[in-house]
Formats: sequence, structure tokens, C-alpha cells
Amino acid sequence: MLEFFMGMLTNTALLLFGIFASAAILGISFTKRNIGVLLLFCLVINAVQFYFYSILGLRGAQWMYPIMTHVPSVLLFTLHLSEGYTPAFLRCSPLIFAVS
Repeated sequence: MLEFFMGMLTNTALLLFGIFASAAILGISFTKRNIGVLLLFCLVINAVQFYFYSILGLRGAQWMYPIMTHVPSVLLFTLHLSEGYTPAFLRCSPLIFAVS
């Protein structure tokens, strides 16, 4: 039970950090609306993670993590939070090429 609680607490903290750090890197403005959307997204993803933890256990939830977290994140950033006609992830492309 303690492992379950600590795992959910750790994932919640990492999810909040990852989503907000990704939004900042992508240059998404932190308006009240965008912050609300990001928090709601984190809440929904946390509920999905909780479901997979309770059904599949820790190993199963870790296996499903990329599918249940990264795919919806990419969709959120490209479809909902992109400003103008340029998807948000394309705005950071020069950063990716400059580092590599």
C-alpha cells in the first residue's frame, strides 16, 4: 500500500513538472485558460494512471506509461494549445537541431 501511494505521488509530481516544463519550452503562454487546461489534463492522466496501477499493478502501469502519457501530451500540445497556424512542437525545432 505504501509503495502504491508513493508511486502515485512520485508520478503526480513528475507529471506536473513534465507538462508545465514542456509547455514552457514550447513557448505556450501561461494564461488562466492554458493553466486550467494543463491542470485538467494532468488530473485526467493521473486518473488513467491510477486505473492502470490498480488493474495492472506497478509493472503494468510502467509498461503502459508512454502510451497513456506521451501520446496524449503530444496531441494536447499540437492540437489544442498550438497558437496560430504553427503547431507548438515545430516552434522548438531549432532548439533540437542546435543541441544535436
